[in-house]
Amino acid sequence: MIGFGERVHEFELTDGTYTMWAFDNPAQKDNGTRDGNQGYSVHPVYFARKTQDNNYFSLFNLNASA
Repeated sequence: MIGFGERVHEFELTDGTYTMWAFDNPAQKDNGTRDGNQGYSVHPVYFARKTQDNNYFSLFNLNASA
């Protein structure tokens, strides 16, 4: 699996359990401008490659129990 969240890691993830929750400096506030003060966000979608035919698919995790 590739592209699962923003993290410092190798490009391809190995088997394991990974969190999707965003983490940022809590002292920074989102002030509505593009000056770098926005926090991170989470987009619960991942893309995976099927080994049988090398096609890719995506899965969106819609969860309202935040």
